[in-house]
Amino acid sequence: MVFALLMGFMVWRLSLDPTSWRHWGTVFWSMCALTTALAVIVGLIYHPRSWCAFCPVGTSANALGGHKQSLEISSGCRECGKCEKVCAMNLGIARHKPAGVVAERDCLRCSECVAVCPAAALKWSEAA
Repeated sequence: MVFALLMGFMVWRLSLDPTSWRHWGTVFWSMCALTTALAVIVGLIYHPRSWCAFCPVGTSANALGGHKQSLEISSGCRECGKCEKVCAMNLGIARHKPAGVVAERDCLRCSECVAVCPAAALKWSEAA
């Protein structure tokens, strides 16, 4: 919903002067400044990664490719939590062990968790 509101606001602002490139640049820079300010405020007050839940870029990436590749967890997982400590998105990876796959679309696929796993219990599935 926040994504739709932000995009609607941006389109409305762009429609006020659709032929001026300077106006378009101003709109995009002001949207960047607005969303960055919101991210800092929400991050300081609520949770450091809370903005990621409705960031326009993250929401688009999640919608387009969030399902394409999943992180598989083998039975060799020791549930030590090292993968969760390095996860940029603060995902609870070990809790997905019974399912054998991390069903989190917010995963950035940075592979930090795979690299730090002492049991080599994490791997990427084949791309869909």
